[in-house]
Amino acid sequence: MDLITPTTRAVEPAQVEPIVTPSDAYWAKQPPSVQALRDTPEDQRPGLAQQLAAQGYAIDVPIMVWGWDPLVTMTVRQNMGYTWVPSALQKPVGVVPGVAFPGAPGYDPNNAPPGSIQVTTDFAKDANSPDPWINS
Repeated sequence: MDLITPTTRAVEPAQVEPIVTPSDAYWAKQPPSVQALRDTPEDQRPGLAQQLAAQGYAIDVPIMVWGWDPLVTMTVRQNMGYTWVPSALQKPVGVVPGVAFPGAPGYDPNNAPPGSIQVTTDFAKDANSPDPWINS
């Protein structure tokens, strides 16, 4: 009678993929100089953001300076009808999307000023973990 001898085989340890949140994905798309804002102490962010904006970087103040959640912020903007928002040092939007005042320039969703910030949630596609603030 032949005995079946169990064999052992080496099993590679499972590769653990690092968790990437939508916030991580947003920041990863920024230039390295701008990424530094994420870890800058809160009281030092405005100064660094102003320096970066003066160098020509597009700085999204609510997200990059005030620390707002990127996915939540962009989702709210989209829901309000924005396709772009001004970056730091740009003139603010005078009339919100969908509102018109005689003689006042309205928001033009199709013609963003140079250097403005595109309103998008596409960065979240690179995440492998849902944003804890939004039930994706």
